[in-house]
Amino acid sequence: MRILSYTVTAILLLSLQQFSNAQSVVRGPYLQAGSQTEITIRWRTDIATTSKVAIGTTSGSYTTSVTDNTPVTEHIIRVTGLTPDTKYYYTVGTTTITLQGDADNFFVTAPVDTSIRKITAAVFGDCGRNDNNYQTNSLNQYLNYLQGKSLKAADLMLLLGDNAYTNGTDAEYTSGFFTPYQSTILKNHIMFPAPGNHDYANDGGRQDDHAVPYYDIFTVPDAGQSGGVASNNKAYYSYNWGNIHFLSLDSYGEEDAGTTRLYDTNGKQVQWIKNDLAANNKKWTIAYWHHPPYTMGNHNSDNESELVAIRQNFIQILERNGVDLILCGHSHNYERSYLLKGYAGNEAAFNIVAHTKDSSSAKYDGSANSCPYIYPSGKNTHGTVYVVAGSAGASGGVQTGYPHNAMPFSFNDGGMLFLEIEDNRLDAKFIRQDGVIADKFTIIKDANRRDTFTITLGNSIELSANWIGGYVWSTSAGGKKITVSPTANTLYSVKDSNANTCINNEYYVKVQFPAGVQATVNNEDVIVYPVPANGILFAKLSGMINTSVQVEVLSLNGQVLQTNAAKTDNEGVLRINISHLPKTTQLILRISSNGKTHRIPFTAQ
Repeated sequence: MRILSYTVTAILLLSLQQFSNAQSVVRGPYLQAGSQTEITIRWRTDIATTSKVAIGTTSGSYTTSVTDNTPVTEHIIRVTGLTPDTKYYYTVGTTTITLQGDADNFFVTAPVDTSIRKITAAVFGDCGRNDNNYQTNSLNQYLNYLQGKSLKAADLMLLLGDNAYTNGTDAEYTSGFFTPYQSTILKNHIMFPAPGNHDYANDGGRQDDHAVPYYDIFTVPDAGQSGGVASNNKAYYSYNWGNIHFLSLDSYGEEDAGTTRLYDTNGKQVQWIKNDLAANNKKWTIAYWHHPPYTMGNHNSDNESELVAIRQNFIQILERNGVDLILCGHSHNYERSYLLKGYAGNEAAFNIVAHTKDSSSAKYDGSANSCPYIYPSGKNTHGTVYVVAGSAGASGGVQTGYPHNAMPFSFNDGGMLFLEIEDNRLDAKFIRQDGVIADKFTIIKDANRRDTFTITLGNSIELSANWIGGYVWSTSAGGKKITVSPTANTLYSVKDSNANTCINNEYYVKVQFPAGVQATVNNEDVIVYPVPANGILFAKLSGMINTSVQVEVLSLNGQVLQTNAAKTDNEGVLRINISHLPKTTQLILRISSNGKTHRIPFTAQ
C-alpha cells in the first residue's frame, strides 16, 4: 500500500509539473498597434490554449477582461473601449489561469489629438544580434537612462529593421529579439516596427512575395486604426501620437507585382505616402525605414544603388511635405546630419551653404554654433534632419573618409536613440552603449518671431514665451509668462538666455485709448478714461512725464470731494482711485501743475 501511495503521488506530481510546463508563455507579451482607445496584446504559449487579457488602471486590480475560447499558441487579443492618455496594467493567460503579469506589464494609450504633452520614443535599429555586446549594453544603458529620469518606459518603441539576423527566421526572432527584450521593454513599450533586408532573409523571392515571419510576428495599424491614411499593406503604415505623425516604411520589399520599391515614385507605396502626407495636420512628422540616403558606415551611400535611388528619387517628396526627422538603420553605427535641404548628390557634391537650412550643431548646450534648429511649422521645405541609428545590436566597419560630409555628428559605436517631443520642441539623444550621451540635438518650431497685440488702455495682457526652456524677459522677470499693463505702445521681448542667446521673441503691445473726454487747456491735451469711470480713473497728460501734480475731484457746485498730490508715470499717466465717490454722478477732475489747471468732467459708475 505504501509503495502504491508513493507511486500515485509521483504520478500526480509529474502530471502537475507537465501541466504547469505545458501552459507557459514562451514569447512576449508584447504591445502592438496602440491608439487612443485600443491596443493589441500578443504572446506565444508552448501549447494551444485559450486566451485572456485582464486589464485595469491599478496594478493588481483588473476590472475588465477580453477572452477568446479558441485554443491557439499565437495569442492576439485586441482590447477596445480604452480612455485616451491613460495608464493601464494587464495580465495575459488562459480563460482559467494567469500566466504572466506584474507591475511592469503596462502601457499608456495615445493622448488626444490636441495634446501637447511630452511624448517619448525609444528607437532601436539593427537590434537583432549582440555584436560586441552592443545589444546587451545598449539595452542596459537605456534602462539606466530611464531610471535616472524617473521614467518607467517610453511611450513608443520604434524598430528600424534588421530586427532578427541573419535570415529573419522565427527561431532567430526568438533568440535575437524576444529573448533579450521581452522580460523588460517589450512588456511596456508600444512597438511600431519597420522591416529590413535581413527580415526579408536578403532574398529576392521574399522581397516579392513577403512570405517572411516578420509579417506573422507583428501586428501593425495598416487599416488606419491608429490615425493616418490606411495603407492596407502590412509593409508600411502611419500612425499619430499626440501632435506627432509617424510613417513606418518598407525600403526593401517590392510592390506592384515585384516591379517597384520605395524609391520608385510611381509605386504603390509612394502614392500612399503622398496621400498620407497631404492629409497630415500634425505639428511634427517623423518617417523611418531601413536603408539610409546618406551613410559612410559599413554601407556606402555613394555607390550602393538602392541608397542612391532613395536619395535621388524619394527624399525630396518628404522634404517638401515638411517631414522633420528621418530615421534609418542598415549601417551599424550612429550618424547625424545638419538640417539638410535639396541635397541629392554624392558625398563629394555636398556643399554646406547650398545644402543646409542650418549648419549649427543644434546641441543647444552653450557651445559655439550650437543653437537649435528653429523654423516655422507647416508643409514647407524647412529642412530635415537625417539620422542613422543602426547599432543597437549590430556592429560594423566604416568607409574611408568617415564620417560623411553631411553627417558630421557621428560615432562608430553601439547605442540607441531616444526622442522627447513636447509641444513645439524636439530633443534627441544618442545613448551610447557605455552610457554616455554621445550626441544630442534640438529642434524648436515657431520661435524667433514678433507678434503684435492691441489692448485698451487700463487693461492687462498676458505674454507667453512659445517654447520650453529658459526665459529672460526685457522687464527682468523670469518664467514662461508675464502680465503687463502698458500705458503706451510698448515692445517687450523674451530670450532663452542672458548669454549665448538662440531665441528672442518680441511682443509689440499697442495701446488704444477708450472713448473719453478730451479737453485742450493751455495747448495741452488731456485724455480721461474710462468714461463712465469704475473704481479707477486714468488721466493721460500730454507732455507731462514724471511730473508732480495736484489732483482734485469736485462736484458740479464746486465742493471738493477728494484731493491728493500725485505724479505722472513714464508715459504721463495718472491713476486715480475714485471707488469711494458717489456713483452715477457727474463730477469734475481738476489737475494743477506749474500754474496750469485742467478741468475735465466725468461720471463715476
